[in-house]
Amino acid sequence: EHGVYQSGYRFNGRNLASTWEGDSRVTTLGASHFFADGSDLSLTLSLAELNRDGTNRARLPGAEPPLLEPQADQDIDILSIRYSRPLLDGRLTLSGFTTDDSIHTVERNWPHTTLSVGWEYRLD
Repeated sequence: EHGVYQSGYRFNGRNLASTWEGDSRVTTLGASHFFADGSDLSLTLSLAELNRDGTNRARLPGAEPPLLEPQADQDIDILSIRYSRPLLDGRLTLSGFTTDDSIHTVERNWPHTTLSVGWEYRLD
C-alpha cells in the first residue's frame, strides 16, 4: 500500500501478492529429500509476523475461499511436512502443518493442526 495504490495490490478485495497480506513478514527454512523410488519428503519451519500494522484492508465477508488476513498483529511459528509418492499411475500426497497458536483471521480462527491427503492423476 502506498500513495498511488492505496488499496494495495488487490483484485476484487483480495491480496494478489502474498498469502498473508502485504505488511506481513515470513521467514522460512526448509529442506526436501528426493528418493530413488520417485517419492519426496519436505519439511519447513516458518517464523511469521502477521498483519504487523494491525489494520485490515481487504474485507469480503463470506468470501470463498475464506480470507487469510489476520485480524490483528500476530507472531506465529508454523511447522509443515509433506510426503509425496507415485501411486496407481498418479501421485499421492500427505501433508500437514502445526502452529504454536491458532491463526486469527478476519473470517475465523484456524486450528493448530491441519492434515490433508490428495491424489493427482494426469490425463494425457
